[in-house]
Amino acid sequence: MEQGRFREAETVAQGVMSLERLPMVMHLPALTVLGTVRVRLGEPGSLALLQQALQEGLATGELQRIVPVRLALAEAAWLDGDDSAAHEQLNALVGMDLDNFRTWDFGELAVWWQRCGIAKPLPAPKAQIPLARSAELRGNTLAAAREWDRLGLPYEAALALMQVRGADAGPALARAVTTFESLEARPAAALARKQAQRLGVAGQLPKTRRGPYGAARRHPLGLTWHEQQVLALIAAGMSNKEAAQRLSRSPRTIEHQVSAVLGKFNAANRMEVLLRLRGEPWLL
Repeated sequence: MEQGRFREAETVAQGVMSLERLPMVMHLPALTVLGTVRVRLGEPGSLALLQQALQEGLATGELQRIVPVRLALAEAAWLDGDDSAAHEQLNALVGMDLDNFRTWDFGELAVWWQRCGIAKPLPAPKAQIPLARSAELRGNTLAAAREWDRLGLPYEAALALMQVRGADAGPALARAVTTFESLEARPAAALARKQAQRLGVAGQLPKTRRGPYGAARRHPLGLTWHEQQVLALIAAGMSNKEAAQRLSRSPRTIEHQVSAVLGKFNAANRMEVLLRLRGEPWLL
């Protein structure tokens, strides 16, 4: 999720939650990731998942089960333009024992506090806030974005770019929109475009592009529906000829689709695909 591989994160989280007799220490993080990823993708039902995660987290009384969920709910409210809901979540966090917050969590809280325009100052942290957060808090949002890029976290980099103002706002928002759309983060992309309109720099943004087909968007490796059918037959041990007969396609078409599947799995042969499916069955 942090790497911006939202479809893969969604699939893995669903795979974890489908396991039987799943302990809370595995269930709650998977539920939180699933809800957060779906918020960022703009999928229906995401808030219900996060509300469920919050209720389960509150029952534990443990910071690590509660803080990520409230931060995700604050982000969801901010994306939706619901300031009061965002403030509610952030104020609930401030009411907790901030001295025991991890520095990354405190830094994220401080950044959302600033993004949501809450005037009341936060208490000073006991430990130094990480650079990616502290740079934005100081107003150096371009430096924050560079640090997120260095860490390989594109969604966070794009969120930081949305905070740029002045002469650099147009190019920064253009980069943010490009990143959000490449990650399928539709709510954030839409919000960045609205912000560009308000700042009068919408003409500097890239044109909206039609995304890949729905089935390819939903599969974590971007397999089309036909490629997913071929993958299922590869997993069943069928040859190209047998797959062609089963799917009523030409052998040449099946050959191309098998090659496409191997390419998207970054696999040299069918055996490498089968070995990966054994470890990651949700890819089916």
